[in-house]
Amino acid sequence: MLNYFVPVTRFKKLTLFTAIVTYALVVLGGIVRVTGSGLGCPDWPLCYGQPLPSQQTEAILEMAHRYVAALVTLLVIVVAVTAWRGYRQNKWIFRPAMAGAGVILFQIILGAITVLLKNHPLTVVAHFGAALTMLACATIIAAAARLPVEAVSAGQTPLRKWALLSVLFVAALLFFGALVTGTSSALGCLTDWPLCRGALIPNTTELSAYINWFHRFFALTTGLVLAYTTLVAWRGKDRQHGAWITATLMLSFFVIQAAIGGAVVLSQIHLVWRGLHLAMGAATWAAAIVLLVLAVRSGQTQPVDSLRPDPHSRSSSRSVGGARPRGILQRGRTLPEQDRREPASKPRRARQLRPGGPRADDRAVHAAGRRAPARRRGRRAARPACSASPRRRPRPPQRAARRCASRC
Repeated sequence: MLNYFVPVTRFKKLTLFTAIVTYALVVLGGIVRVTGSGLGCPDWPLCYGQPLPSQQTEAILEMAHRYVAALVTLLVIVVAVTAWRGYRQNKWIFRPAMAGAGVILFQIILGAITVLLKNHPLTVVAHFGAALTMLACATIIAAAARLPVEAVSAGQTPLRKWALLSVLFVAALLFFGALVTGTSSALGCLTDWPLCRGALIPNTTELSAYINWFHRFFALTTGLVLAYTTLVAWRGKDRQHGAWITATLMLSFFVIQAAIGGAVVLSQIHLVWRGLHLAMGAATWAAAIVLLVLAVRSGQTQPVDSLRPDPHSRSSSRSVGGARPRGILQRGRTLPEQDRREPASKPRRARQLRPGGPRADDRAVHAAGRRAPARRRGRRAARPACSASPRRRPRPPQRAARRCASRC
């Protein structure tokens, strides 16, 4: 039973489902935070002493959040046990699985403390940080389960550096967004967007205006970082096409999130727009994590042991076994079959036979098994069929005739 998810196919499905449910938990937790439903159930783990909430919307949201958290806890434990039993040699799976199991236990305890302390700002921020860490662990495991285990690394690459910067900037932006929600500064710039109270820099003494303005300014800086990261991924899309697609999705999620953020302000904090804003923020974070995983392993290719000799190759370079490897490693990738084929050796030039010459006549006679026809006037007839010789230099006519007469 413990080894049920050890096979690769089942483990891939398990990790993908865990990442999706964890993403839903983060979005639902954000909705609980922005709607003020954190205290919809004043006790823990039940709600007013009952497993099912009352008819209040806040209580329903809070208990839904707790039930999804329980499902995520079960999935994370199953992933950790499976990684321990079958994937301990893969650090990209084993380490995040162990870290995720520790984070989810810390998250449960922290969630109970947050409810008991009536949503203290410090516990709320710590709870949000643990949620992002849990989503990062689940995303790393799901991405690493679909990548080769053994590979050759090419070292530091520009994409790796910019992917790390993207993760850091997105994480900081999410924390600033949580600060805007925690301080009720969503309308600090009133209903003005993208400016703040009609100016690039607000001219006021209200702290909420500067908190909202700084969130927008940092969002603009993060957008520039993500755009350049996407450009770097586009330059190397021939070597790492998956990273280019992931970077494009990350930038797309961020642009949608920014547009929805403007709609939140213009609609005076409508709950639907706030929920979509949180969902796009979590999607941007997950895409940035996947891009970092692909960027760290961007210089990796197929395992060397999986390379097989190419029987059609005539190259002088040989492997240990005497056969040339099937793949040629170049700039962190394996060239396709049509790109690594070597030009065939130039065929030897066939000997040109003069039409009507002695060699042509001899071969024709030998193939037909009969005497060759006479040539044009002024030349002697062809030799008998039995005088055909496979040697390069033909025999004299007199010798060939005597030998033919003795045989016939």
